[in-house]
Amino acid sequence: MTLGLIISPGASARSDFYGNIETAGLTSNLELCLDAGSALSYTGAGNWLDLSGNSLDFVPTNMSFNGSSGGESSSEYWSTAGSGYFTGSNNTFINGMHKNNATTTVYAVLYPNGGADTAGVFSTDSYDGSGPGWGWMASSGGADKALLYSYSDGEVQIPADSENFSSGAWAAHALVHDEDGGSSASFFWKNKTYDQSGASNTWNGAYPSTPSSSNAVESIRIFANGDLGHKAASGWRIGVLAAWSSAVSKADLDTLHDLIGARYSI
Repeated sequence: MTLGLIISPGASARSDFYGNIETAGLTSNLELCLDAGSALSYTGAGNWLDLSGNSLDFVPTNMSFNGSSGGESSSEYWSTAGSGYFTGSNNTFINGMHKNNATTTVYAVLYPNGGADTAGVFSTDSYDGSGPGWGWMASSGGADKALLYSYSDGEVQIPADSENFSSGAWAAHALVHDEDGGSSASFFWKNKTYDQSGASNTWNGAYPSTPSSSNAVESIRIFANGDLGHKAASGWRIGVLAAWSSAVSKADLDTLHDLIGARYSI
């Protein structure tokens, strides 16, 4: 008798973050998948490699890897001492996040660790508004979480918000932005709950004016703005990050959380 691996319908043979995404049925429109715990995403040296198949790899600058390559536990993560960030090469998806009718979902498991300044989570935003870009910003020090859209004459924040990320613990965060989706298509999410903007679960992600059709001026960054301002404070960690060119529903984010969350006891 031959014994083999039995995989339940819909389940992935992989145990890493990409496998979680596959099991959740969320590989459609997947543009980026990074996993500090996967030996395929970080081999122990070099860049943080994209598992989505789109080769959107990220180059670490002043980032420290912790744990063992392939460990797939909460002990595997990247951390910063306050000057660290990652840089990727802009592709069509990245260059289009700020454009008219764009739809973007970003999911990340983060360990914010203080710092009063706002930090770039995933951003091509030019904080001085010198050119078009898109940015997901956050703070664990009392500032805000926000979607920022920069353009040639300045910058707008959508929506205005005064809540912040919890400090000193792992948490899964997501931003779903559907620029043309209407009044309730966009939202922040945290650990299977809506991370409300004011008293609202959802909000209108439309830009106040027609955005530029030009590509982003800055490179895509993790833990900094596109123009390398607003870096994450010392002690911030990141375990995984994924991005889609579609609006992932709250229910699907919850399903993904049930699969990856156990790694971080969240």
